[in-house]
Amino acid sequence: MVISTEPANKRVKVMSGQVDDQLAIDTIRTIAADMVQRAKSGHPGAPMGCAPMGHALYTHVMRYNAANPHWWNRDRFVLSNGHACALQYVLMHLAGYKDVGLEDLKNFRQLGSRTAGHPERDLLEGVEVSTGPLGQGISNAVGLAIAGAHLAATYNRDGYDLFNNYTFVICGDGCLEEGVSSEACALAGHLGLGHLIVLYDDNKITIDGSTDLAFTEDVSKRFEGMNWQVLEVAKGDSDAADIIAKVEEAKKCTDKPTIIKVHTTIGYGSAKQGTAKVHGAPLGEEDLASVKKKFGLDPEKFFEIPNEVRSFYKDALARGQQANKEWDALFAEYGKAFPREHAELIRRAKGALPHELDSFFPKYQPGDKAKATRVTSGEVLAALMEHLPEICNFKAGGGLGVGGLGLSSYVLAAEVTAPEWRSLVCVGTSSIFAIGIVVVSGLAAIPGIHWRVLSFSVWMLSWACVLPALLLTRFLESPVWLEAQGRHGEAEAGLRKIAIVNNRLAEFDSFLRKWDDELTADADGNFSIEEGERGGPSPVDEGLWGYLLRSRLNIIQEFMAVMVVAWFASSLGYYGLSMNVGNLGGNIYVNSILNALVEIPSYGVMYFMVDNAVTGRKLTLVIYLLAAGVACMVCPFFTWLHWLSLTIALIGKFFISAAFGVCYIYGAELFPTSIRSSALGIQSLAARIAGIISPLIPPLGGFWSPLPDFIFGIPCIVAAGLTLRFLPETLGRNLPMSVEDVRGLRYSSVGGADGPRPGHGRTHGKYEMPLEEFDTDSSDGYDDEDEEEARRAETLRDVFGTEFAPRGNE
Repeated sequence: MVISTEPANKRVKVMSGQVDDQLAIDTIRTIAADMVQRAKSGHPGAPMGCAPMGHALYTHVMRYNAANPHWWNRDRFVLSNGHACALQYVLMHLAGYKDVGLEDLKNFRQLGSRTAGHPERDLLEGVEVSTGPLGQGISNAVGLAIAGAHLAATYNRDGYDLFNNYTFVICGDGCLEEGVSSEACALAGHLGLGHLIVLYDDNKITIDGSTDLAFTEDVSKRFEGMNWQVLEVAKGDSDAADIIAKVEEAKKCTDKPTIIKVHTTIGYGSAKQGTAKVHGAPLGEEDLASVKKKFGLDPEKFFEIPNEVRSFYKDALARGQQANKEWDALFAEYGKAFPREHAELIRRAKGALPHELDSFFPKYQPGDKAKATRVTSGEVLAALMEHLPEICNFKAGGGLGVGGLGLSSYVLAAEVTAPEWRSLVCVGTSSIFAIGIVVVSGLAAIPGIHWRVLSFSVWMLSWACVLPALLLTRFLESPVWLEAQGRHGEAEAGLRKIAIVNNRLAEFDSFLRKWDDELTADADGNFSIEEGERGGPSPVDEGLWGYLLRSRLNIIQEFMAVMVVAWFASSLGYYGLSMNVGNLGGNIYVNSILNALVEIPSYGVMYFMVDNAVTGRKLTLVIYLLAAGVACMVCPFFTWLHWLSLTIALIGKFFISAAFGVCYIYGAELFPTSIRSSALGIQSLAARIAGIISPLIPPLGGFWSPLPDFIFGIPCIVAAGLTLRFLPETLGRNLPMSVEDVRGLRYSSVGGADGPRPGHGRTHGKYEMPLEEFDTDSSDGYDDEDEEEARRAETLRDVFGTEFAPRGNE
């Protein structure tokens, strides 16, 4: 690198094969002035003053490849004061960007030209940010720096420094006057974005005149207060070497962004330099010719670029191509060492967006009234926000209380249904969540659906929760739970209601008559029985914590420990497999639908397996956990074949979703009535904890790429082994009411062919009163239909406190 400080009459000087930087800088100045002069509009002052900064960045500082503008680890350049875009276009032309030819420079600011009056990202490859509204560019640059820091923190590994690029900004006084720049820069300082370097064109001039008119704050102290490093270049018009040195110094500060105050002269070389007159109007032919003479260039030639300057920039292009080539090789090696992360980076590079995104934008016609770009930009952003409100709304209300709702609803349903119906109840309660996801996501995925229609639909669907709530106010409390709490009279009344609904009142009364000699009722109608054998402390007196906190390991602790591991493993495996599934095409709503549609059929398969005498609850859970765990651990070895990795992940998700359903059933059937809901709550808490820690696991891939998947999968294998070793089969068994009933599960076989049988009613001495053992012999009921109807009415009156007429008298 050669930085010249020689006078103008010794402009051209070749040393070590490189041309003098000053010739390149002055060429940039005059070409930018030519562009504005030819267009008869534009801003020549800032490009002429900022030329040393731009040249230093594009030739001595930044890593970029003009032949591959999308190289991921390129340094980003943002021209925040976009009205100075003639500078950027000249630099891009010299650097070799194919979209900016010499004719494009000559067509500056013309209708249909790619070299518009402000940089447009969509028109030119190499323009990182569309700028124009002052302050917008530097604020976008903060976002770019945040993205770079995120990529580095997420994917860099020892020996693989994939992302270490910098974001460079040139901004002016007008950018720093805008409030948005202060907000963004304050955030940058707070985050300590060490790879953000801003070159501040401190020329003391705005469109209205001197900055003394409205901008007299101490910019250095302002940025120091926002946790920025502040450096200064005193002779920014001519000392490119100092600019480069200050940038290199800025790179050494890794915990703060840096702003470099570069003192420049607006319109440097012009007769109007240092004034607002050179800000936004052509120099004029006479002044332009004078500038060229001053710089030792031919005043009769326009858009003249010396060969030495072109050669200088070709060297910069070659360096950038070499840097890109080396990075590609590093990325390929990274893919072998970390296939999972490599595959995810490839997916991100595609930039998938929600489907039909372009339909959300407002439409403009040539005949519409002209609007400032800041106005139309706001309209576009507002339109996008209107069509994506559910991202926040669903998250805000989606998880509130649903965990407890699912648990309590299943326990209640399980306690008022026969054993053979429990698995179907579980399928219903589990499937309804997945169906809800499909319905809401399906609405959101409808192309062109208006946000108000979507919001109203979701609001209407939310009222679906009200109807079950109203029905539950008339629903009876679980008789099993009431009995366990010692509320025998209420339990008896609840059982009577069930018998009436099922048209089995006669059988129920016949069953009760067998116990009349041992049942007594007090004045309030509460039944009492002789002291029976409970086989252990009363669950009413002891409660869940009493069982769990005993010093000696007991069967409740044992079953609880295994089920906690099973729930934890199921949740961890679920999240791990979800991460392997990826985004399934980029549409977040379609992604949700497809994931839910994988879960729904899994519950159906689970229903048939858990009720099968061969597999039952126990073996079904073991199979599902093993399958999901193996899927987790196999996925990372097939990332190179996306369809196969995706298929394995979806199969694993199928099994782990079904495992959750079995956990619901098992968790209800293993614990006594008085602590059943609490036990399920603790198990569910283990699943929530797994969900909290799951995002912390993927970064461990830095040690070994498949490690996260093994962490997700191994607990499933462990849980399967513990289930096989310690848990009993509960298929066909009544829900246990006491610890003695729970102990009986350990010695029972499928269907209860041997071993103690848990009582579904009260245990009285050597007898039990399960509902399914009602005497079905009609001879013990009523022979006369009228008499039976009268007795039914009397029973209803006793139960509900309301008069009911027999059907014969209606």
